[in-house]
Amino acid sequence: MTIRLEPTFIAERFNLEPSNRYSKFLSTQEWKPFQRFFAELPTYESALRISFEGEALARYFEEAGSSEPEFGGTAGWVPLATIEGEAATFLAVKATDPECPVAMWEPDTEQYTPWAETLDLFLASLGKTKRAAKVPALKAGDIGAVNQAANEAEDILDRPNSAKKTKAIEKIVLKLEALTVPGPLMSEKRLVNTEWATVPTQALRMKGECYKALGRYAEAAAVFEGSIIDGVATVISNDELCELWIDHLNAPQKVIALCQSLEGSHVKLLAGRRFNWGLALFVTGQLDEAARIFNERLALIPSTETERRVQYVKGAHDHIKEYCNAKGLDPVPLLQKISA
Repeated sequence: MTIRLEPTFIAERFNLEPSNRYSKFLSTQEWKPFQRFFAELPTYESALRISFEGEALARYFEEAGSSEPEFGGTAGWVPLATIEGEAATFLAVKATDPECPVAMWEPDTEQYTPWAETLDLFLASLGKTKRAAKVPALKAGDIGAVNQAANEAEDILDRPNSAKKTKAIEKIVLKLEALTVPGPLMSEKRLVNTEWATVPTQALRMKGECYKALGRYAEAAAVFEGSIIDGVATVISNDELCELWIDHLNAPQKVIALCQSLEGSHVKLLAGRRFNWGLALFVTGQLDEAARIFNERLALIPSTETERRVQYVKGAHDHIKEYCNAKGLDPVPLLQKISA
């Protein structure tokens, strides 16, 4: 079909009212200087060329009214550009939104992946060369962007491991780094009593999880350690922090100090954290104290609940064996002191 990149054609074809910003983009042919520029995209290893016109784009206009991808109507999405070498993945713009956010349709997930908060930020990120293209900037002080980036990161981290997932994590962490800095960002759920007081906890947690997934363990620990959650000063996730210290950063003394500071507080020392505490004591030569930590949790399980006690001991033994095997340690002295 012949398509016309004009506001009236778009309005009729997609049953929507284009915003002023999108109408200007069309009527002034603002896209022409960017034709066949390179764009950094959410899940691709390197920047790819995009096209704002042509037969490939026209095909998506023909699909207006189909259920997948959803175009027009209340959703407001309109095809924006095709991606060179990709037959089913394309860029779309929310034409009804005053700021025209840009997203990428991914056929594998059958979803739009948000990418640029505004059309202006998207266009500014394009480059004449691959090296000139960059990840779209973020609007400063926009709490919606903070929450959106955190949600995107959580979705990416849930995907099966692959090179595309790693690339996506590397890109989303750049957004999170730009957003999770002390500043005027406000939320109903916010941190208190730290320099991070106005940054939502979920965004910080996701930044830490992304660092961890990329093997950047020291940076992950710094995020977790310098934040607050559940009212516990300087710790966003005690379990995550203990795991990083004991498994990846060779810092058992930090695990011991943290767990000792929490003992007797309102914060529950859950099994996972106790396991790491016990291991930290074990590797620092405190065998009896390590056994006490493991057995203290066991003592809370009634003697009549035999199966539950056996399961706890098995979990403790498995955890100890796995850790000792990875570190080249003999687990037997500790295992002998923990039994149902």
